[in-house]
Amino acid sequence: MVALIATCSTQLLFAQDTKVSSLTPLLTSYFQVKNAFINSNSADAATHSGEFLKAISSVDMKTLPAADMTAFMSFQDKLAFDA
Repeated sequence: MVALIATCSTQLLFAQDTKVSSLTPLLTSYFQVKNAFINSNSADAATHSGEFLKAISSVDMKTLPAADMTAFMSFQDKLAFDA
């Protein structure tokens, strides 16, 4: 999971354009869950975990570059299970 997040966020940080990826909502949800855990807020963590699960299901694979699609597909089931 860390590899997927690192790959996607690195690509987003160093991208020359500001095009929004279909992984952007997934990353946003992930960071919301992480922040809720850091703040010891279990209610927010539960809420954001549900949003994260929806974001996993709503990723449009057709719009992803091949490298992102491969990385996401290898972690998709684990991400959904851990959410």
